[in-house]
Amino acid sequence: MKRLLIAVSIIISVLVVLGFVGMWAVKKGISPLVDGAQLQDGRVTVVVDNTSPMPVAAYLLKLNNGNLGLIDATMDPEAKAICSAIRRMGRSESEVKVIFCTHSHDDHTAGCRKFPNATIYAMKPSIQGNSQSSISNWNRIQQAMPGKNQDPSQPRRDVQFLSDGQVLDFNGDKFEAFALPGHTYDSAAYLVFGILFMGDSAAGQYNGRIGSAPPFVSVDRNMNQRELKKLAGRLQNRKSEIDYLTFGHQGPIKGLDPLLLWASSH
Repeated sequence: MKRLLIAVSIIISVLVVLGFVGMWAVKKGISPLVDGAQLQDGRVTVVVDNTSPMPVAAYLLKLNNGNLGLIDATMDPEAKAICSAIRRMGRSESEVKVIFCTHSHDDHTAGCRKFPNATIYAMKPSIQGNSQSSISNWNRIQQAMPGKNQDPSQPRRDVQFLSDGQVLDFNGDKFEAFALPGHTYDSAAYLVFGILFMGDSAAGQYNGRIGSAPPFVSVDRNMNQRELKKLAGRLQNRKSEIDYLTFGHQGPIKGLDPLLLWASSH
C-alpha cells in the first residue's frame, strides 16, 4: 500500500509539473519543431521523438570523416525516431560515433544506449557556491519526473566529461562546448556547423525570440539566466559564426540576435 501511495504521488507530481510546463509554453509561445527539417545544406537533420508528453528534439549530424554524430538522443531507449532518420539516409546506427548531450535529463539521454559504438560527451557538472548545500536542496519536483536530473555528486562513468570552452576536432569538424548550468548542473551549449545547440537552457518562441529555461523543471533558474547572459557576452563578437539557435523542444531560430536581444532585456 505504501508503494502504491508513493507511485500515485509521483504520477500526480509529474502531471502537475507537465501542466505547469504546458501553460508556460502556451503563454510564451514556441517555435514549431518539424521532424526531418534540414539545416546547413543537409549536414544537420532535425529528429522529433513523440514518445514523451512534449515533443523532444535530437539532431543528426553528418561528419567530415564519414561517420554520424548526435546532439542529444531523445527519451526513447530504442531511439526509433533517430534510427528511422538514419535509415532514410541509407545509413545504419552503427555509424553513430559521437553523442553530445546538452544535459542529463532522461528525455534527452535515454536513447544513447541504442548506439554502443558512440562516445558520449557531456559537460562536467558545475555547482556554484556551497556544493553540499546545493545537493541537499535538490529540486524534489525534478526527482519525481521521468527525466529526472542526475545527481552531480555521482557522475556517470560511461561519459567523457568536457570543460567550459573546450574544443574537440573530428577531421575538421569542431565542437565547442559552453557550460550553461542552471536548468541542470551539467547543462551545456555546443557550437558546431554554425549552429548553437542549446538544449533546454533556452526555449524558442513563435515571434523569433527566445526565453530562458522553463520554471519548475530547472534546478536554479536564476543561475540559468545569469549563465545565458554570460554566454551572450562571450559570443557577441562572433555573431557572424552563428546561423541558427536550436533547442530541446522547439524548432530552430535564425542567428545569434535572439540571444543577444534576450540578454539585453534581462
